[in-house]
Amino acid sequence: MPRHDRLWVVPAGGEEQARCLTAELDATIGNTTLSDLRAAFTGAAPPLWSPDSERLYALVSGPGTAQLYEVRALPGGAPARALTEGEHDLIAFDADAARERFVLLRATATAPPELFTAELRRSEGGGAGGGGDGPVQAGSGAGGPAPQPAAPLELQPLTRVHAGWLAQLELAAPELLEVAGAGGERVQAWLLLPPGAPAGRRHPLVLSVHGGPHAQYGWTFFHEMQWLAARGYAVLYANPRGSTGRGEEFLRAIRGRWGELDYQDLMAVLEHAAARPDVDPARMAVIGGSYGGYMAAWIIGQTDRFRCAIVERAVTNLHSMFGTCDFPFSPDGYWPGNPWSEPDALLAQSPLSHAHRVRTPVLIIHSEGDLRCPIEQAEQYFVALRRNRVEAVLVRYPPESNHGLSRTGPPDLRLDRLERIAAWLARHLGPAAEGAPC
Repeated sequence: MPRHDRLWVVPAGGEEQARCLTAELDATIGNTTLSDLRAAFTGAAPPLWSPDSERLYALVSGPGTAQLYEVRALPGGAPARALTEGEHDLIAFDADAARERFVLLRATATAPPELFTAELRRSEGGGAGGGGDGPVQAGSGAGGPAPQPAAPLELQPLTRVHAGWLAQLELAAPELLEVAGAGGERVQAWLLLPPGAPAGRRHPLVLSVHGGPHAQYGWTFFHEMQWLAARGYAVLYANPRGSTGRGEEFLRAIRGRWGELDYQDLMAVLEHAAARPDVDPARMAVIGGSYGGYMAAWIIGQTDRFRCAIVERAVTNLHSMFGTCDFPFSPDGYWPGNPWSEPDALLAQSPLSHAHRVRTPVLIIHSEGDLRCPIEQAEQYFVALRRNRVEAVLVRYPPESNHGLSRTGPPDLRLDRLERIAAWLARHLGPAAEGAPC
């Protein structure tokens, strides 16, 4: 069952019941935003106690962001509240012993991670203050709820490690899109246009689908997307149903039902972008890895909208996946029934079952060292496509690469992967600069 990660207090002696501190916060603890500059989910920095044990500080995932929160540990305390805000990605943090000075690892969509500092100023009464321009905190007494902060923490840059590199580049700044998905549900999406592109030009588009599925894209630096934009592609990415950063209802919407609401949300985002005058609707590709690879394979089994697809480290057969991946499925757990006696749901939701409908050329990228989505997932899908006379290429990387090839793989293999992606897109979408004026 997909649920939010929450903060709990568990008495060491067992004399009291465990108590959830974030039961009223409809958000998950930790950073669930994906980036290819770090391994997946390594941003789940552990929470820190305040010196008086009345508060905890933790990262919390919001829509496309991660923010630093203060959480009251005493019963009846004030609700959890954000100490930071903005369109950024807080990856990790630490603080001094007094929990007055914080250091945070922060990235944005146009800047790789750098260290920032922030200070909590406290009034003589024990609460934070200092003229109302700092976050207000609860005092050490047993009074009522703490007042809300007058302003978020002010982050000050501590390092500029990437300044020289960034000065040599022209990066694409994402445009936030708010799209009505299935049933009118709001879906968060972003569009990167090629930097410095002349006005009146239609760009070929690449739809990128994130993995997880219970993760998210967000306001963070993603090298591959900037690289694609620099090559002349419009890059579209979104957080469809099942993504984190939203409430549990949004998160659970695809439990045991992959390829339904998530597919509808993604296609709504695609059509929204395709209607723009700066996008060429006749030259579009879809790419994704892990669950994103599943969705890329699922999409081309449902529609011929794309000129080509790139399916990476994908789940293509949920029925064989249950017994070969590194976490065997539980009966009547995430998926209904037993895989060995009630396979219908798993088979119906497997892209392999729809491979006979695919007409889209497919580049399959997989690693022999992948334990999360074993290589057999790629092999089955490749054989099915070739048997159905679909143009398909399977690129197998050696065992020293794994499920994290695009993020933490050997540098030479990561470079080889990008070059193969570029060649595949150029082959099927044509030169990125091609296209009729608006």
